[in-house]
Amino acid sequence: MAYAFKNYTVRKSRIEKSYYRGFILKENGRLLTTSDGQRHILFLQYIDSGEPDLEWGRLKVDVTMEREMVLSIQAFAVNCLDYRKGNRVIDLERQILSQEGNTEDKEVYFSQTDFAGSKKFIGCEDVLLYGIKGRYLWLCIELLGTGIAFINSINVDSPGDIMLDVFPEIYQERESFLHRYLSVFSSVFMDFEYKIEGIHNEMDLETAGADMLKVFGEWMGLNLSGSFLSEEKLRSLLIRLHAFNRMKGTKQSVLGLTEVLLGEPGILVERNLLEHGDRGLYDALYGNSPYDITLLINGRADEQTQSCLLFYLKQFIPVRSRVKIVFLNQCCNLDSYCYLDVNAAIYTGVPGTMDRQQGLDGNVILKL
Repeated sequence: MAYAFKNYTVRKSRIEKSYYRGFILKENGRLLTTSDGQRHILFLQYIDSGEPDLEWGRLKVDVTMEREMVLSIQAFAVNCLDYRKGNRVIDLERQILSQEGNTEDKEVYFSQTDFAGSKKFIGCEDVLLYGIKGRYLWLCIELLGTGIAFINSINVDSPGDIMLDVFPEIYQERESFLHRYLSVFSSVFMDFEYKIEGIHNEMDLETAGADMLKVFGEWMGLNLSGSFLSEEKLRSLLIRLHAFNRMKGTKQSVLGLTEVLLGEPGILVERNLLEHGDRGLYDALYGNSPYDITLLINGRADEQTQSCLLFYLKQFIPVRSRVKIVFLNQCCNLDSYCYLDVNAAIYTGVPGTMDRQQGLDGNVILKL
C-alpha cells in the first residue's frame, strides 16, 4: 500500500532503562503505583524510529486507575540526542534517564520553550501527536493522586492513520479537519487489527486476560466456582495444572498445589504409613482411616485462605481420602498439634532484674 505504517510497543526491557518514581515494575511489564506520595512519574526511554523528521501519530496509554487520579502525558521529538543550549551541548539521554537529579529538572526538557512541537495532554489516554516530528520520541507519563493504578501498556503509531494517503495529494494536508476526521476511523480500524494480530496472546496462559483464565480452567476440569483465587494465583495454578492433573491423587500433587496457593511448601502425613507406635495416639492425631491424610503448614492463615486451600485440595485427593489441614502457629503448645524439626529446643529461662537495663526476649515470665 502507499503508506508506511509503524507501531511501537513499549516492553519491560525499555521500562527498565527508563527513569520512574512512585512505580513498581512487575514481571509482566506493568507499572504499579506505590502507596507513598501523590506523584507517580515515568520518563520513558526514547523511541528510535530510525528516520529523521518522522511524523508521529497516535499514542495510546492503557491505564487502570481510580477516579480520583489524573493522567498527564508530555511528548516531544528530536533528530539528535545532543542539542545545543546557549554555549552548552546537552546529552538528553543522560539528563533525562539518569537516576540522579530530581523530576523537576527533567520536566524542563518537555516544556514548549525548549523544543518546538512539544505537547502536553491531561486526562486523556488516547491522543494524537500530530505536529511532533523527529527521529527520537520522548515521553513523560505521570499519574497524580493517591490510590492503586496500573499502566498496562504503551503503544505509539506512526504516522497515526492509514486512510489519508489513499486520497489525492490535494487532500493530504496534515492536521487539517479531514486529517483529524479520518483519524477516528483509522484508530477504530487499527484497534481491530491489533486485536486480530494479538489473538495468540489470549491463548497463552502467560498473557491471557482474567476472563480467558477462567475458561482455560474449565477446559482443564478445574472447578472455579468458589472464586477464591486472585488473577495472579489463578495464572500460576493454570500454568502447572496440566502436571497436577497427570499426577492427581498423589502426594506430589497435594504438596505442589499447596505451594502454589500458599507460596510455601507443607508437610504431608499419610495415616497408612504410620505402622509403628501408639495406634490410639495416631488415630487421634491423624485419623483412624488408612485413607486419611494430614497437611501440616508452618504459619497462620485466615478463614478465606483455609477455605480456598481445602476447596482445591478436594479436587486432587483420592475419592475415599479425608484431608485435615493444620496451620502451625509460631508458638505451639505441647498439648496441641505440632511437630519439631532438627533445630527445635526447649526454652530455658534466664533470671534477670528489671533495674539493670537488661534486654528481654520474646518469652518473658514475671515471677512475683
